Amino acid sequence: IILISPDTYCKGTSPRLNVIGENVKWYSDSTKNTLLSTGNIFAAPNLKQTTSFFVTQTINNIESAPVEIKITIVELILLNVTTTPTSCGKNNGIISISSTGGSNVLYSLNKGPFQSSPIFNNLSPGTYLVTDSVANCYGSISVTVNQTDAPKINNITPVSPQCGKTDGTITVSAFGGSGSLSYSLNGSDFQEGNQFN
Repeated sequence: IILISPDTYCKGTSPRLNVIGENVKWYSDSTKNTLLSTGNIFAAPNLKQTTSFFVTQTINNIESAPVEIKITIVELILLNVTTTPTSCGKNNGIISISSTGGSNVLYSLNKGPFQSSPIFNNLSPGTYLVTDSVANCYGSISVTVNQTDAPKINNITPVSPQCGKTDGTITVSAFGGSGSLSYSLNGSDFQEGNQFN
């Protein structure tokens, strides 16, 4: 007895099971007390949980020992979705997904192609539809990738040089962004210190 139809289905499915064998009988138990159906194809009832059926074949009027056919039922749920915001002016946001409901889960972004990796990289700021799928069972959620706020200058304190000297200073006060701030005069030669002499 060989099962040739899938062995994993979404919760609430009534699977159509198909096996290779001769004079096939389907039972609900290993002791063959309850006969469910005969023939290679069995239209199983609506399944809410993982269920085993026991299948025999009869050759030369001899019925074989029952073979267990285990049908795994999954209920696919997006368990956790985390995002990494984009850096200022860059499309480097990340969506990372974890789900429960079975193995061989596939993931899709905005109804695009499915992939086996639960991580989507190089994203621009915005809202995305995340979908996971296994055995024609789907889960979806909307996820927003935020943008890290750009640094802002909230104060500049200049000190004029003394007459005939080059001892003037500019002190910059800024906030926001991510990581350590650096400072520049005229957009080049950045430095960590916020004072220019």
